[in-house]
Amino acid sequence: MLSSVLKSDKAIQTNMRIMRIFTKVRQMLLDTTEIKVDILHPEASGQKEIRESR
Repeated sequence: MLSSVLKSDKAIQTNMRIMRIFTKVRQMLLDTTEIKVDILHPEASGQKEIRESR
């Protein structure tokens, strides 16, 4: 990690910010995947399928 190499307060703070951003991006991807699964497979999420009437 950056902070272990440089051992400065700035490096530690930068490393912490990188890890927080990575965690947020990972959570956003997981949330998006769950929403996509809900849309593609509504029966799996307990939702009723919406069909277009023609």
